[in-house]
Order: sequence, then C-alpha cells, then structure tokens
Amino acid sequence: MTKKIALVTGAGGGLGSEITRQLVTAGYAVCASDIDIEKTAHLEGPDIHTLAIDVTDMDSVESGVAGVHEVHGRIDLLINNAAMPQLGAIECVPIETLRLLFDINVIGYGRMLQAVLPIMRAQRSGHVVNVSSTIARTVLPGFGWYAATKRAVEGMSDALRMEVSMFGIDVTIIEPGLIATPFIAKQSGGLAGIVQLDDYAALHEPAAAFGMQGEGSTPAEIAAGVIDAVLASRPPTRCVIPQSMTKRFDAQRELDDRQVDEIMRGMLGLPARVGAAPNR
Repeated sequence: MTKKIALVTGAGGGLGSEITRQLVTAGYAVCASDIDIEKTAHLEGPDIHTLAIDVTDMDSVESGVAGVHEVHGRIDLLINNAAMPQLGAIECVPIETLRLLFDINVIGYGRMLQAVLPIMRAQRSGHVVNVSSTIARTVLPGFGWYAATKRAVEGMSDALRMEVSMFGIDVTIIEPGLIATPFIAKQSGGLAGIVQLDDYAALHEPAAAFGMQGEGSTPAEIAAGVIDAVLASRPPTRCVIPQSMTKRFDAQRELDDRQVDEIMRGMLGLPARVGAAPNR
C-alpha cells in the first residue's frame, strides 16, 4: 500500500520533530520542513524527507510544496506547526515585532494553506492540522500578543473547516497545554527585544520564568495526541492536549471575566495595585 504523505512545518525541533517521528511510526512518509534545513538534520530515515520552507516567503512556500507534490504526487496531511513566541505587555512589544509575529504565526499558516489546498481539492481528500494553544482560551498577562495569534488561527480554522469539508478535507485545531521544549527559552528570550518599562516590572520577571522549570507535557505526549487525531476515522475538529486541560476550561465557563482575570494574575503573582511612580 502506498504510504500517505504528510508535510510538517517547524519540524526542526521540539513538537515538530516529535510529530514527524511519530507520523513515520504510524505509517506516513513525512516531508519535514523548517526555515533552516540544518535544524532537521537529526531527522533520519527512509520515510523522512527534509526541506527548507520559510513560511514568511510565498516563493519559498510554493517552491517547497510544489517539490513535495512533484516527488510524491499527493499531499494527504498538512501540519501547520511553525511558530514564533513573544512575551511582553501589550503596550511594550514593538509594532515591527508584532508584524513578524503575525506573519509567522497566522499568515504563515495562510501561505501554507493556499499552496496545499489546491492539491487537496484536486484529490478530493486531505487533512489540515493547525497547531494552536490552550493560551488562546486561557490568556495569561504578558502573553497577550502570542495569544492573539493563536485566537486568529482558531477563527481561521473554524471558517476553513466549513469551506473545505465539501471537498473531503478535514480540519483539526490542536490546543496543546504547556510543553517542556526549547520554545519556552525562546519565549523568555523575546523579552530582550522590548522596552522594559518600570511600571511593568512586576510582570516581566514572572512571565519570563513561566514554564522554565520544566513544567508541562513532553513533546512526545503532545505528539501522541496529534497522531490520535490524525488517525481517527472521523478526525476531531478541536483537540485539547492533555485532556485534563478541559477541566480548566469547564471551570472557567462558570466564572465571569474578572474572576478569571484574578486567577490568571495570581498565577504570575501580580499585585492588584501598584503605587505611583516617583516624580509623577
């Protein structure tokens, strides 16, 4: 039997690498892409083909997707996983940084979709998996812009699901909880590029430290949930991983916004009020 063909973005490390490995175990041939092909050098095997795709560059996306299609003749599964983290108060993150953040996390997904969907439509089959985050639903202070990109991915995915179902294409949103990967360190590093206003000093340090002690699920645990969704006879439209996170969402629905705010601020130890700054 001919193996199904999967295309994974952001496969150079962490979750993307683990998804690639587990897809191969599940019987897929995987085209594992990253902006820097050297990051995928550790992914080896006869059913793994590595390639460079810069999701911010439509020429790179179209060339990469066309190459996959030319070699394999089809694309059965697209996993949009490439992402950029960003911490910082809404007021503090530079607009140019936000442009790049949305270009990778949202428009990058769009570029991949616009390159792959014509192939899937012609096949009258396919499966799109868009990796979001539980932070799209439970936003922490200091993570607002990143959460905004993930909420955008979810809104786009919900519309896409209805648009392409008539072509035999499934769409699944994956909402991972905190994952213990190098992505956390990159996230904290993102604070170095913003203006550290003194008034937000109580926010910056705890936000940067969030997840740095190895909390959360392993990439293998999250990837296993992704594989379950991919192999399901009727793929889920939305998948929270780990499933224990659904209890938090259920509890949150019973609270009003200010109650949720208090809980989220408490997770980072933020004060309810701060005193006036000197010389004001």
